[in-house]
Amino acid sequence: MLRAGVEAVPLAQIELGKSIGLSDWQLLRHVILPQAGILSLPALFANFIFLLKETTVVSAVLTLICVLLFLPLSLLLSRLERRLQHGQFGS
Repeated sequence: MLRAGVEAVPLAQIELGKSIGLSDWQLLRHVILPQAGILSLPALFANFIFLLKETTVVSAVLTLICVLLFLPLSLLLSRLERRLQHGQFGS
């Protein structure tokens, strides 16, 4: 995404920086990266929001799977424990 932001910086801005005598490092630091960062923000925020939404969905699905797996197991073990406490195992 940052690469797309760098490529979106107008060529005129780069040429202007070179024309006033900026070195490549100065051009990158003072002209290209600030503009690339601003141009990249919407895409970065959109990806962050998408990741947050997907994490929430995955968390909800995993919670449901855990409930579906552990509820029957818990009920089975509870029943087994009651039978063992009352000496009814095997009858």
